[in-house]
Amino acid sequence: MITRLLSKFKISVRIFFLSLVAVFGTVILTITYSVGESQTHTAVEDELSYAYLEELVLMVKIDTLQMRRSEKDFLIRKDPKYASKYQVAAENAEKHLSQISKLSVAAAYNENIRNLMAGVSAHKQQFSKTVSLIETLGLDEKSGLQGDLRKAVHGVEEKLKATNLDALMVKMLMMRRHEKDFILRGSDKYITRQAERHDEFKSLLASTNLSTQNKSELSTLMTAYHKQFGEYANVAKTLKPETKKLSKIFADMAPSFDSLEKASIAGVTKAKLTLKNSASKTKATILSTAATILILTVGLAFMIGRSIVGPIKRITDAMRKLADGDTSIGVPHVNSKNEI
Repeated sequence: MITRLLSKFKISVRIFFLSLVAVFGTVILTITYSVGESQTHTAVEDELSYAYLEELVLMVKIDTLQMRRSEKDFLIRKDPKYASKYQVAAENAEKHLSQISKLSVAAAYNENIRNLMAGVSAHKQQFSKTVSLIETLGLDEKSGLQGDLRKAVHGVEEKLKATNLDALMVKMLMMRRHEKDFILRGSDKYITRQAERHDEFKSLLASTNLSTQNKSELSTLMTAYHKQFGEYANVAKTLKPETKKLSKIFADMAPSFDSLEKASIAGVTKAKLTLKNSASKTKATILSTAATILILTVGLAFMIGRSIVGPIKRITDAMRKLADGDTSIGVPHVNSKNEI
């Protein structure tokens, strides 16, 4: 049926149809390849972006862990170099979080990113406050309130040695013991005990045979020591809850870290799967399209060939019979309007 239909057209038109199928097939293949290439390129970009996100999240995690490590080192050793290391780690964490916020693949997790930025900022401020309190207390026994306390103690001890009164020295040593216990354990009971020993000291001092001047000097020195201890104790009591806040801030950041980390890993996995599927789909589409076009081209070429060869063969047979003298036959295709 198709051969008869083709026979109605000129041979040049039939060949044009064949060329048109080839051109159309080429266009289809080109479009298929371009679409597949675009999808593959997008999948590759997504994979790289999620991989970069995963890398940045890991770097932020390392930065914040370094912040915590430096924080702990400073609290234990009271060395300013650890405060400097903390600042460097915090700045790196903020820089990497800023880079994350600019990634298009991280847009869906802006809330987590903002929470982490706020957490790092809050931790920095709290650490700075903690450092300031520790510096006020004294980074060592010779600085800050601790240094003032030490000077006050030495003033009392020197004066007591000159008086050579054992009972007063014992009360002084008991006060020193309560002072050390408080510094070590931070319990309020040692503040109370220190105050009680101070009152006992004043009572003993009043009952001694020391001169009025010596009593006045000792009383002044002891009161100064007790006052210095009170100031130290007040700041130390403030430091403890402020230090605990650092751990809470860091703990509050953990859920946002987990969400962002899981998102980056899931994104890489999904992008890899998309890339694999896209490549497979593109390959399958190109192969199926090429096979379809090949079948159509070969089939059309075969039918066009038949539509040309068949009439020519019939005319050739008629001419051969005419040549043999048979004039009774009818010449086929005499009414055709094509090249035949």
